[in-house]
Amino acid sequence: MVRDNNVMSAIRKRGWLTRAASCRRILPIAAWPDTVRELQRKHFTGLVEVIGSKGQSVILLFAHGAIMEAYHQQGESLFTRTTASLPPPHGEDIAVEMFILPLDGVQAMKTLIEQGVPLQTKWMTTTGLEPFCRALSRQMRGVVHVVWQKTEGFVILTGPSAMSGVFVSDCEIINASKGLAALFTYTEASCYVHLYPGEGQLVNSIESEKRLLLRRAFTTFADDVLSEYTRLVGRRLGNLVTLELNRIAREHGWHIQFSLNGTTETHQFASLEEMRNVYRTLFHLLMGYISIVVGDQLTVALVKRVLDRIDKTLRPLISDIAALPIAI
Repeated sequence: MVRDNNVMSAIRKRGWLTRAASCRRILPIAAWPDTVRELQRKHFTGLVEVIGSKGQSVILLFAHGAIMEAYHQQGESLFTRTTASLPPPHGEDIAVEMFILPLDGVQAMKTLIEQGVPLQTKWMTTTGLEPFCRALSRQMRGVVHVVWQKTEGFVILTGPSAMSGVFVSDCEIINASKGLAALFTYTEASCYVHLYPGEGQLVNSIESEKRLLLRRAFTTFADDVLSEYTRLVGRRLGNLVTLELNRIAREHGWHIQFSLNGTTETHQFASLEEMRNVYRTLFHLLMGYISIVVGDQLTVALVKRVLDRIDKTLRPLISDIAALPIAI
C-alpha cells in the first residue's frame, strides 16, 4: 500500500494518542536494535514511532513483544511492508515515541493507519452512540472512533453483531467489554464519531495467539540456553555461536537476530508450520554447536536445567519444536 498522507499527524489532530501512556526518547541510531530487544523482552503491546532525518519515520505495531505490522513513511508517502522487520530511518540520532495500548487499541490503530481518512464523520448525542454502533456491527467490520471534549475511545467491530471497546481518559485505559460499557455510559452529552471500515484483524484470532506463544517459546528457550552455555564456557565461545546462527539466518532471509543480550525475532512467516520448521532448524543447529564444545551429555543436562525452570505453558511447545528426547 502507498498513500499520500501524513498519517500520524492526521491521527493526532483527531485526538487519538493524545491520552495514551507514552514515552519519548532521543537515541543514537546504533541503539535501535537494543530498543527492539527491550520491547520484546518486556512483551510490549502498543505503537512505536521512530522518526529520523529528512522526514522519514517507521511505525511499528507490537502485540506481546512481537512486531505484527510495520509501516514506512517517507515524506508524504506511507508504505505498508510485507515484512515486519524494517530498518530504522537514517540519521545519527532518532526520536522513538512509544504508546502503551491494549490489544484492541493496537487493532484500532492498524485500521486508522491503513484507512487514513474516515469514511464518514458524524456529530451525535452520546445516547445515540450505542444503537448506532450496534446497527453498524450487523453490517460491517471496522473501527468507530468516538471523540468527546474531555476523552475519547474506540468501538471495534469484529464480526456480525460482535463488538469490543477501548475507553481512553487522562488517567486510564479501559478495554474489551468494560471499555464498551464505559463508552456507552459516558456522561458528556454529544460526541464526534469517525467511521473507518476495515477487514484485517491483527491479533484477535486463534492463529495469531498461537504465533505469539510459539514466538515467546522460541525466544525464551534460545535466550536461556545461550545464557546457560555462556555461563559454562565464557562470552567468547558464546558469541561465536550467535555469530554462526545469525549467518545462517541471514542466508535464508529470516529476520531473526541472536545475541547474548536477547534474541530478536521479527520475521513474518507464511504459516504456523513454516514457523515451526524454521525454529526447529535453528534449535538443532544451536544444540549441535553446543555439543561440539561441551559434549552430548552436558548439552542434554544443560537443556534439562533450562526446561526445569521455564514457564510450564511453554515446555510442550519447546519440546515439539526442538524434538527433545527429554521428559518434561
